[in-house]
Amino acid sequence: MFNEIINKLKDCTDAGRLSDFSARFDYIKRNADSGDVECALILSAFHTLSNVDSPEGRQAAYRYASIAADAGHSSGYFTMAGLLRMDGGKENERKAESFLREAIKHGHIEAHGELGAWLLERNENLQESCNLLSFAVSRNYYQYVHDLFRCYIKLGNDVAAFKTALFWVKKADFDPSAYFTLGNCYMKGVGTAANPRKAVDNYRRGCKSGDCRCMIMMAAAYYLGMGTGTNPARGLAMLQSAVTSICNQNAFSAVMEIYNNDTLQKCMPAEDFDAVTQSIVNRAEDAEFRSYILNYLQQHGDNSLPSPLARFGINI
Repeated sequence: MFNEIINKLKDCTDAGRLSDFSARFDYIKRNADSGDVECALILSAFHTLSNVDSPEGRQAAYRYASIAADAGHSSGYFTMAGLLRMDGGKENERKAESFLREAIKHGHIEAHGELGAWLLERNENLQESCNLLSFAVSRNYYQYVHDLFRCYIKLGNDVAAFKTALFWVKKADFDPSAYFTLGNCYMKGVGTAANPRKAVDNYRRGCKSGDCRCMIMMAAAYYLGMGTGTNPARGLAMLQSAVTSICNQNAFSAVMEIYNNDTLQKCMPAEDFDAVTQSIVNRAEDAEFRSYILNYLQQHGDNSLPSPLARFGINI
């Protein structure tokens, strides 16, 4: 129902449609104000998404989420936790965790994954985090598979981490991060015998999905002859493809790792290294691309821009 409301809001291009939306919205509001949990949750989500910067909107989001939580509804607890976490602060974090635990008690499956991911992020109660994440993944919430993999690694259970990576590829073959993670397991021998050929097979599949990290690993494989024949020309082509594929901040940060990878730098001919750098410089003429550079500097410090780029004249 909530998606229907949002779609109608976007489609209010004439008085008739606007009137229709208003009637539906008023109906939901009356029911929510009378204690209807489902309508209250819809309005909480509506005010969160449409009035995120408005104090009045935030208050309304909290009020309607509270109606559902006070009724003992698992999604009410879950929504309250999300709102508190969005607002930040230690006291809100404490309350949010309490609401997540209540959501879990009342059978909210995704709350298991959220609390597990949060504990992992805080590096607290890792075994509990692992149990929560494992439960969520077992109930088809595959967005928590990567968190589960990381949790097993932190717990030192490489075999379980490797099995999780295998599961991830089977269940989420649309996600290039799965191929990157499993490829790294095979390349580094995490939880299994090192197998560069299988690593390269997974990197190749990630490359087809446009994953810059997989392209960089394929380039390293070609330069070093890991799991494939040595082929510097293909290595350079993969790195240039990675630069061309940069379309978000994470991809830009991945390409920046070229300058932090001593092994890759040492095996690359100097002219290849300069050619890749020049490709990045050329893209820096684009305003959106320059925003990635600015964000990278903000995240890593004013001196974090690799010196080879500065040598080519990128002036921020």
